[in-house]
Amino acid sequence: MVWQPQDYLRLLEIVFIPIVILIVIFYFRNSIKSFLEKLAPRISKVQAFGVTIELSKSKELKPSWISDTNDDFRGLTPSYAFDSGASNLIQIITSNPDTNYAIIDLEYGSIWLTSRLYIFSVLFDLYTNIEYLVFVDSDGSKTYQFIGYANLKDIRWALAKTYPWLEKAFAEAYNNYYLNEEVSLPENPDSAASVVQTFLASIQLPNAPQPPEDAKKWVEPKPGMNTWEKSRWIDRYTLFTNLGHVIRKEYVIDSMNQTKEERIRAILRQNGPLVAILDQDNSFQTLIDREALLETVTQGSI
Repeated sequence: MVWQPQDYLRLLEIVFIPIVILIVIFYFRNSIKSFLEKLAPRISKVQAFGVTIELSKSKELKPSWISDTNDDFRGLTPSYAFDSGASNLIQIITSNPDTNYAIIDLEYGSIWLTSRLYIFSVLFDLYTNIEYLVFVDSDGSKTYQFIGYANLKDIRWALAKTYPWLEKAFAEAYNNYYLNEEVSLPENPDSAASVVQTFLASIQLPNAPQPPEDAKKWVEPKPGMNTWEKSRWIDRYTLFTNLGHVIRKEYVIDSMNQTKEERIRAILRQNGPLVAILDQDNSFQTLIDREALLETVTQGSI
């Protein structure tokens, strides 16, 4: 048998190239291990040379907003409801530091008050790694209709600018805590409910038969509850009036007809740090870290 030039090339491809790759992996194994450990929390699957990258889903914080006595802590409840009834809610928040985002379902303006969005943004910042909140709308026929997402700190300061009494009330509650404690509040989650209770007491008027003079700034009491709160219900109009300048709307509609490569390209075509994944009915599914994906692709998919 007479060997042709292409036979030598074939032998080189079969024998020598794998040997070289193994040698490189052996000598750089520590660097490769370190790189993969840093990448692992964000990437669940990478196929070399194939641009097949599957991002792991962000972890959602799912608080139980309703107390055992049916108090909904997102809406109008008296401050004393946080005395003991919120222990389960606070425990969920303070014991899930590795969560990435939380969903705020406006339910067309019937659930969330600006004061509650403000104070829970503060708690998320103190006790979790959450950086973003996702805003959705739900009614009887459609659930989790995507509105947008926003950075947690941007939400807090935008609300503080529009409703300065919220920031003032929290500052007073925060200061009151340190009058009696030397342990920092982030390290003392057992006191979180007490701080929230003090915060709410500063912006509520209990047992008030008549509306305050500036009644437009106050939420009217529910039947059987003569407590006014200096706050406002959040619907889409209120949301965009207060937070429109910080809300991002990047999303991709997922389809079973798309290949993984097509999904990746659709995500990368967006501009934001994150991209929401929606189903065919515009219902929110999860968040994808676009910047992590872009970083992986630009590094040559390993």
